[in-house]
Amino acid sequence: MKYCLICLVAFFLCSQASAQILVTSEQAKEIALSFLNRPNAVLSDPRREHDIPSFHPDTYDIEVHTPRLIANPNLQGDYDVKERLSIDAQTGQIYFYEDLREDNDMPIIFSDETAARSIAEMYLNTLSPIFQQSEHQFIGCQDGIARYYVNFIRVLTSDHIAAPGMWVVRISRKTGNVYSFTIPGSDIFVPLTPNLSREQALAVALPYFRLDPTFAPVTQSVLEVGNNSAGVQCLQWSFMQSGTTDAEGNPHVDESLHVDAITGEFNGWDEYWGGVNDPKLINHHQTVWPPKNSCKVKEKQSNLDLTLLPNRNIKGMLWVRPEEFHKLVNNVENTKTGPVLHKGKSAFTVQNLGGRKKGYWMVPLRNIAEKLGYMVTWNQADKSVILTSKDSRQSSYLKDEIGLKQ
Repeated sequence: MKYCLICLVAFFLCSQASAQILVTSEQAKEIALSFLNRPNAVLSDPRREHDIPSFHPDTYDIEVHTPRLIANPNLQGDYDVKERLSIDAQTGQIYFYEDLREDNDMPIIFSDETAARSIAEMYLNTLSPIFQQSEHQFIGCQDGIARYYVNFIRVLTSDHIAAPGMWVVRISRKTGNVYSFTIPGSDIFVPLTPNLSREQALAVALPYFRLDPTFAPVTQSVLEVGNNSAGVQCLQWSFMQSGTTDAEGNPHVDESLHVDAITGEFNGWDEYWGGVNDPKLINHHQTVWPPKNSCKVKEKQSNLDLTLLPNRNIKGMLWVRPEEFHKLVNNVENTKTGPVLHKGKSAFTVQNLGGRKKGYWMVPLRNIAEKLGYMVTWNQADKSVILTSKDSRQSSYLKDEIGLKQ
């Protein structure tokens, strides 16, 4: 059997992390056309997307329009969308591609997991310089009905800290071709030395186990770079519980819990146990999220989600990570000297904001709010911080459910 491998060119207009846009909409189109190697391909206008929790937070999404050969009165337009690309607006790298043009009636002819892994490695070595240059670990080839999912993680240090995201290559079992891939972001902005040991982090996580650890023990733990509840990059311990098994009797990860390895804050759950119906597996102790605060920004119709636990209150002053205010600014630029917040024509460094570095950069909430144009008042009645825009006089509401004092 002849295995087909599409040769690609990786596009890096700049390798340095920056909050300033380096790739224009027209350049994104040129990158897409060169990647497709079809100069006459009909593309949608690139759509800008901002997703801070993503490890590609500033992107262009592009669709390839394929003319519809047979009219279909049930569908709008005269084309189908069978291909999609996502391009990092900072680097120009295509980090996601999907091709759905395959004939669904084709028989499955490719059933070789070892060959699938080899195809994926060759593909990524051509596509991703980070894959070539960094230590990575093969973590499995999942067998779908008509495709293989080949997964790799990036290993950051000799302590085997996992980088955010995975390289995923999807290979058709009908053709042996790569039809889709995902490439993780490469920039790491957080310290890689934990303040909490595994045992200390596990003690933090235990009260929040929703599966009974007696019957669903922790089978895996990993120190990794992930996102906290505000969608900000963090170093965290992740603990995987396994209470069920797959068809072959192997433990199945039913839930993972995350604890910030720098601050000790609980970062939440990832639930995989929708099918768990054994009553003994369910932890009958009430488990709830730690006290949490929300900030409603009416003029932007968005919520600023902050986890403000007691260790954020230092001598009556409430401290936050500047990145957690990402919804109130235009961009957050991560630099070697700390985060820089960009709002309009102004740029605020952590040094300007009176920041301190304790693993992460932290700044007083009052300092950052006032610099961004908000008046800060304390409402004793419901123990809340009120942020009022000096321009619009519309309130941003930061509710304090645990009685932090300003």
